[in-house]
Amino acid sequence: MPGLYGIPKPWYFPFTTSYWCGTTKGVTDINVLRTGSIANENCESEPLKLKQGITIQSLSKVYSTARWAVRDLSLNFYEGQITSFLGHNGAGN
Repeated sequence: MPGLYGIPKPWYFPFTTSYWCGTTKGVTDINVLRTGSIANENCESEPLKLKQGITIQSLSKVYSTARWAVRDLSLNFYEGQITSFLGHNGAGN
């Protein structure tokens, strides 16, 4: 049952693999995303009646420790829409 601070974890959560290594939920095949042939309720189709403002294609960022922050991100921004980015923990801009 959810409490004041969300759903509690069991007392042994620091000893679980998912606590130390994370989880692999939501892994998507990158080749499907590159081809654009994805049929998913989490993706919107391109709006046909809005004017395109900004286009980003194949944006990547690698830190000096060889860790990817962003890999091959492509997206479009349209006039009259608000866009925000959230990280894995819900923090973002």
